[in-house]
Amino acid sequence: MRKGKASLKDRVVAWVGKVARLTSLLPLFLIVADTMLESLVPASGSASVNAQDANTHETVLTIPVGEDGVRYSGAGPEILTWGPAGFTVAPDGSFWIADTVSNRLLHYSPEGKRLNTINLDAYQVVGAGDLEIAASDIFVLDIAAVIPRILRLSPAGELLASYELPRGLRLENGLSGIAVGDLGEVLVEREGGVFVSMLVDADGRIALTALDGYIHRGRPYTARPADLTAADTTRGYITAGDTHIEVDVTHSLGGLRLLGVNADDSFYVVVDEVAIASSGIQVDQTVRHYNADGELLGLARVPLAEQYTSVAHGLAVGPGGEVYTLITRPNRVEVQRLRFSRELRPILFAAYAEKSPRSSEDHGSAVLSCVTRDSMMNIASGYTNNSTVVNP
Repeated sequence: MRKGKASLKDRVVAWVGKVARLTSLLPLFLIVADTMLESLVPASGSASVNAQDANTHETVLTIPVGEDGVRYSGAGPEILTWGPAGFTVAPDGSFWIADTVSNRLLHYSPEGKRLNTINLDAYQVVGAGDLEIAASDIFVLDIAAVIPRILRLSPAGELLASYELPRGLRLENGLSGIAVGDLGEVLVEREGGVFVSMLVDADGRIALTALDGYIHRGRPYTARPADLTAADTTRGYITAGDTHIEVDVTHSLGGLRLLGVNADDSFYVVVDEVAIASSGIQVDQTVRHYNADGELLGLARVPLAEQYTSVAHGLAVGPGGEVYTLITRPNRVEVQRLRFSRELRPILFAAYAEKSPRSSEDHGSAVLSCVTRDSMMNIASGYTNNSTVVNP
């Protein structure tokens, strides 16, 4: 532990820690807190590098900002601008966006035509934080409700069922998103998919069960990021059936999660690498493509620095194995198709790499504090769930 006057970096880290504890008590500000954190972590390097990375992706859909498209809100000195929280691709290749500010779902064809708008006000949704599309159903996570719940809607927007999340699967427990299993099971994700539970089985019945990851055609998949309380925060691992893959980064492995599995059993994993130095904080988010045997096929960089607002669930895999990302800009929102290459050049702080995190106590507390929203909530739950019985 260093002594003396706190540096700017230390003060920023302490502030982020306070935000983490506040978000555990104020779920309505969860999306705002996430946006504020992302503003401190502008993401992936210099403007020139980001411009080059962006040119490797293809914009397939452009949506205006406003009543005819996606809306933003919250600009101000204390509450930063926030907007859509969820994005996914349906089995037919169409795009769905959770327009959280307007409390509605937007549906677009692969060619960019608006197909439908589903108003969530009728169902008293407080804040849509994630959405998934199955063969014939739409699932929406109302993450900002006092008791979070999952709504099952028809393609026309009719409410088919509503499932309240029980204790143990809520915000204070690291609730981060939802998923749909191969057979239509409704899954609840905590800490970005580190923990997965089945809430509803394939027959639509409540069947709360803790799972050892995701199951695709009988094959289990798990992703475990680095233990941010350990001395080494650079390694995590992925398991795909009997295949074990170690993920090793130069800086800190702040996040590691499964994005999707293709029909050929190849799969995609999202990697969040975090670097902290006296000059600031940066995150490099990449997507890795592995074949069924665990061989790395390609990498793509997500242009986080171009985001006008943070999108909690801004990546999705299409039916043909394409990976898409939702990019927010001041006057429009873009759906981009990522293009993969065999390698990516590093873009995080070069100076930080000169001092290994494994042997340096200088960055230990800073790396621990610079985590994703999901990890922040998990750490904060240690405070909210802590209790002591005192006998007089």
